[in-house]
Amino acid sequence: MQQSNPDTETFLAQFSDILLAFDYKERPEGHLPEEVWKQLVDTGMYLPVIPAAHGGRENFAEISLLLEKAAYHNLGLAMSMNIPTLLFLRNVMLYANVTTREEVLADLLPHGRMGGFAVIEPGVGSGSVTMRTFFEQEDDGYRITGSKHWQGFSGAAHWWLIAAKDKAGGAAGDKVSFFIHKRAAGGFTTTVKYVPIGITLMDYGVNELDLFVPAYRKLELEQMSFNAIFLLTSPSWGQWTAMGAGFLTRIYEEAFRYAANRKVPAGYLLEVEHVRYRLGLIAACRDVCRALLAYLLQDTEINTQAPSDLFPWQVMKVLAADSMIAGALHYQELCGGDGCRYQAESNFSAQAVQDAKGFAIFGGSNDMLYALLTHYCLTAPGADAATDLLQLVENYAPVSSVAAVLEESGPIPDVPKSNTAMVICGRILARLFAIVVIKRFKHTIPLETTAVIAATTYCKQEIAALLLNWSVASAITIKQEVPA
Repeated sequence: MQQSNPDTETFLAQFSDILLAFDYKERPEGHLPEEVWKQLVDTGMYLPVIPAAHGGRENFAEISLLLEKAAYHNLGLAMSMNIPTLLFLRNVMLYANVTTREEVLADLLPHGRMGGFAVIEPGVGSGSVTMRTFFEQEDDGYRITGSKHWQGFSGAAHWWLIAAKDKAGGAAGDKVSFFIHKRAAGGFTTTVKYVPIGITLMDYGVNELDLFVPAYRKLELEQMSFNAIFLLTSPSWGQWTAMGAGFLTRIYEEAFRYAANRKVPAGYLLEVEHVRYRLGLIAACRDVCRALLAYLLQDTEINTQAPSDLFPWQVMKVLAADSMIAGALHYQELCGGDGCRYQAESNFSAQAVQDAKGFAIFGGSNDMLYALLTHYCLTAPGADAATDLLQLVENYAPVSSVAAVLEESGPIPDVPKSNTAMVICGRILARLFAIVVIKRFKHTIPLETTAVIAATTYCKQEIAALLLNWSVASAITIKQEVPA
């Protein structure tokens, strides 16, 4: 493990060779090799999320900048670093007792271990009522039984943070508790391995659980509803803005380079106006993520416990995911036929698109989280007096300052009531919040005036399209079939 205490620039520079070895143009096959993971740990990857009292750097900005740097080279590599640092270790340091913290650190750091986050289960939707992993008290600890899947590093992680329900509460219970388990102690067995379409550096699969956790390794948290789990995941979501900024910076550079060098009958692809429009869309996606990253760095903190307001954290997650997918698809479109195959000499858009796609699902589906954004708005003080969307937005502090954007964008709909309206409204709220952030941080992020205008206009364009979607959604929605 790194022993010196360099400044941030020097600290980040130490990772350059490792990240470069996993650059998209190198395209490493298969999962992240164990020896490379140990290199990352030895270089200090965990240190920014470890408190100074435990020998860490306790530097929120550094983990964000490190993930931005990693995503520039490989989005899958950045996600591989995000889970063990922010979903596993951060929560151990905040919510585990001293004995557990010291035990985990004593193994994690010297031996280059990996931590995982086991919540989602096979055949179970997003809700604690349907969860079927249970714990029950047994001697001086807990017996945990059930199944988990789709967690990153299903077969590779050495330590696990596991969510389970109290068996005494029965299958209908809606509260979960959290436990720290060392895989070497047994009972956490990978039975199925998945082949995902993207982020192939991580291994995924099904794990069957029949294990014992000592009592002291239960996290010091009250039993939580499934939605409250978001309190544990929100700092990880925030880092998606860092990953989006790094990834889309690279995508823009590669797309511009491709267009500037690709010959067409009229000269070069870059000379085609619509091509430059697509490049502008990629740049706008990048700049939305850059603005949200500025907000993350200056207005949030990960070394504190649960945030009081989940709205901005969920906006960072969903909007970064949408931006990465949109930017990657624009890049692929510019690359034409060569963009639809792996290992093309001229581009890496096929891999970039596959990696970006999963981000609309990871950490909770975007549709579900967009509906929750609307829920927060509808339950804010004074919201019940609103008669239409404009009044609702004017009342909601995170976006009230840009409510006028709605009047510029199209007909104002009623207050959302249906599920479809809730999702679309959440998408609108997220883009309104992005406009707030762009305006606020326009002098502190690396954007020219024209870029600020373009990113803001991009968000307004999306809002106008969403308002149109809202008005025609009922005509498109299929009718529910009544079973015979």
